[in-house]
Amino acid sequence: MLFQHINRHADKHRKRVYLVLVVIIGLSFVVWVTPRGCDDLSGPNANRRIGKVFGKPVTQGEFLSASRRANLGNYISTGQFLGSGNSEEQLRALTMQRLMAMREARRLGIDAVSPQEFQAFVKKQFTQNGAFDAELLANFRNYATRSLGMTGAEFDLAFQENIVVARLEERATAGLVVSPAEIRDAFDKDHETFTVTYAEVKIDAAAKGNPTDAELEAYFAANRQNLRLPEGKIARVASLAFPADLAAVEVTEEKIKEQYERLKEDLYKEKSLDEVRAEIRERLARTEARGMTSTKVRLFLDELANRPEGETHEALLERFATLAESYGATISETPAVLPTDITVPGFEGFRSLGVFMRSLNPDAPIAASPLPGTDQFALLVLKEVVPGQAPETLDQVRDQIVEAVLNEKGKAFFTENILPKAGEVAGLRSSDELILKAWEAVKNQSREEQYRVYMETMSFVNRFVEPGFKPEQRTAWIAEFRSADVIDQAAAKITDAKVDEFYKSNSEYHRPESRVSQILVTVPPDADDEIRAARRKLAEELLARVRETGEAFAEVARTGSQDRASSAKDGDLGYAPVGQRPQEYEEAIAKLEIGEMSDIVETRTGFAILMLTDRRNERPFDEDLAKDIRSRLEDQEARLIIQEQAADFADEVAAAFANIAADSDAARLEASRKLFAELAAQKSIELIKVDTPFAQNESLGRPIGSQPELAKAIFQLDPSLPFTAAVDGKTRLYVAMLDSVDPGRLYDLEKEAEIVLPKLRQAARQEIAREAARAEASALREAWLAALAEGKTLDKLAEVELKTTAPFSKMAPDYSLPNQQEVAKAIAAHTSGTMLDPIEHDGGFMVVRLDARTLPAEDAFTQEAREQQERQLFWAKASAALDAYYKNLEAQAGLELFGQPFSLR
Repeated sequence: MLFQHINRHADKHRKRVYLVLVVIIGLSFVVWVTPRGCDDLSGPNANRRIGKVFGKPVTQGEFLSASRRANLGNYISTGQFLGSGNSEEQLRALTMQRLMAMREARRLGIDAVSPQEFQAFVKKQFTQNGAFDAELLANFRNYATRSLGMTGAEFDLAFQENIVVARLEERATAGLVVSPAEIRDAFDKDHETFTVTYAEVKIDAAAKGNPTDAELEAYFAANRQNLRLPEGKIARVASLAFPADLAAVEVTEEKIKEQYERLKEDLYKEKSLDEVRAEIRERLARTEARGMTSTKVRLFLDELANRPEGETHEALLERFATLAESYGATISETPAVLPTDITVPGFEGFRSLGVFMRSLNPDAPIAASPLPGTDQFALLVLKEVVPGQAPETLDQVRDQIVEAVLNEKGKAFFTENILPKAGEVAGLRSSDELILKAWEAVKNQSREEQYRVYMETMSFVNRFVEPGFKPEQRTAWIAEFRSADVIDQAAAKITDAKVDEFYKSNSEYHRPESRVSQILVTVPPDADDEIRAARRKLAEELLARVRETGEAFAEVARTGSQDRASSAKDGDLGYAPVGQRPQEYEEAIAKLEIGEMSDIVETRTGFAILMLTDRRNERPFDEDLAKDIRSRLEDQEARLIIQEQAADFADEVAAAFANIAADSDAARLEASRKLFAELAAQKSIELIKVDTPFAQNESLGRPIGSQPELAKAIFQLDPSLPFTAAVDGKTRLYVAMLDSVDPGRLYDLEKEAEIVLPKLRQAARQEIAREAARAEASALREAWLAALAEGKTLDKLAEVELKTTAPFSKMAPDYSLPNQQEVAKAIAAHTSGTMLDPIEHDGGFMVVRLDARTLPAEDAFTQEAREQQERQLFWAKASAALDAYYKNLEAQAGLELFGQPFSLR
């Protein structure tokens, strides 16, 4: 983050240096990370001891220099720099490994590098097109020494260390050989083909994730005396029916005609007004009656809700009865309604009465709005709450018991499977870090191994970590910079000359344009051929009105076009640059002269008739365009102003923070909060407190909302540097300060039960469904074996489809096969015709029969294939040998860092 401040400052004063490297790879920006726990690895504390290697001390300065060299050395070897994020831990491990390796090389007397070796190594790294490129070396050296803070001696030493480490590793891998038998055996294993038939059983928690009836009955028997039915509610209902005599409801002739005109193209097509007059009148009368009753019931509700101060519940019920009588309402009383009830006996005309009653309680006894019903409205007042009674049967409390049993199973699952992982997840920002760490451990191994580890770890995390894991959460203070706050300041900088120059210099205003009007008949996306044909016929009728009857295009567009936006403007679509409209439109327009009309233009969304009304070579610079450009330039200038404000504020905060002295993270954060608030107050910046803790990929909540880049920046902070640089939030900019950190951990099953129990219940359901799927898969296997023994040919097993793969191999997998790697591993040890035990995969179980296995043809084992296989085997052996070598060396070295034993793994 400091580099962001430095680069922003340099750019502001036009002093940034740009380096271009052509070869090796395009260098990505690297943030050199100071290892945590080390306040200053250079300067006055450079000689402070922070670690040990082979019992000898490692100083702060030595470690930082070794870290720079190790990172550069890694880039020389792999083309990859290490720095922020997960690679920070890799860099620290690599640094310790290099320190260990160099001290071992010194002990063995193989650490000397001759000038000739050094020159040859460097030339090899910076050779392109067969020739040494001195300029490339100079640019790279300049980048490393000046931009990344390395000394020239460190740069040279990094290259020498690569030579020495390679020499040491050659000793570790000396004598490795790959025999012809090993090569041929590996080739056969890689290229042998298999064909399998399989059936899948899905893990379905929704259908098969509930406890058994026996478990529910046992719980009911053991806890019956403590169980209670939910409390019920009794309400008084005042019903106001619509007027029974619709003939008495006044409906004017004008309204009838308006309704007919509006619906004659759809509902009343090919019918005259006289034919449907009575039907329309009845519809309008019913609507009017409903409106009259709605007005009446709302007046009733307004009077009822205007409660006198101190009114008792009994007085409310009496006033409710009096008002009901005055409004002509009928009062009735519900039976006790449970929270699970939807319909209520005796009130069938109000289908959702039970749901409506859930909001009633002693503190809010009056329903907030009328309840609509069949030809009536109702108002509700809570009469009384009926305490829950002891259940007589299990079915009365089945849902309650299911939840209770799942809670017990979820808690047991947490205790047995998740709680033991507490140490592994403590301090993680998210459970995904476990997956990333597992992948990092095998990233240099084969793709098959990477995939296997990734899938296994992801399954492990989803099953045994995620249900009980609370990711790291943070709170923050946010300084917000909005363009709207400086728009007046920006407007003052936009002169007429700037507007004129913007118009002249932007090609978007100097392209040929056409102005078109349209008559459009739309076609629904899911329309069938019959509907599409009917819509085309309508378009043809509209076209005929213009061509054959001479009716004006604008009139037909206004009355017949189904595009409301353009029909309101007589079909006018306005000007648009050539090529901007749909291709079908552009092709038709290109054939027209001004004033000409097209035939029907068919598109995916409808049928259009187009008229070209004008063409011009460019958009003229008129008053409206000048206004648009000015607004655009003002927005751009306002953006620049707030960018400068945010960047300056971030710089001031960073500079002031450098002067904070604190002896703990808590003290440093407290001082930082005060500093942030003081500097914001000086600039009249209103700070926003995000005090609802949020995780790494969550919204920051109101009023900030979802700002992924801001959340990401906040999660890169720590008490040693708790401020962000300016963060682009698209519509505004932010500078944030870390307020608090709640490290990732497991939920507290007692204190946070309301949060974690729903997740644990779902985990329990998943485990129940898993065992059900396992049992079903085993039963399918037995049924399949029995069918084969009887000589039956099957395409299904108990309605489960059997699928047969095409031949596949390790080198040409069948990725449509679930858990292909596990299947390949299982069938490798069996002969054709074997029925395997059920194989679990992420979503269920597979029952697999190995149909056939075929070794590769002899002529497939070419010289090229043999050499490639040999290289792969040697690389695998060398990697294993180096892992064993460094593991043994680490045990001897007794690595320590920051007072703690250190492991390279």
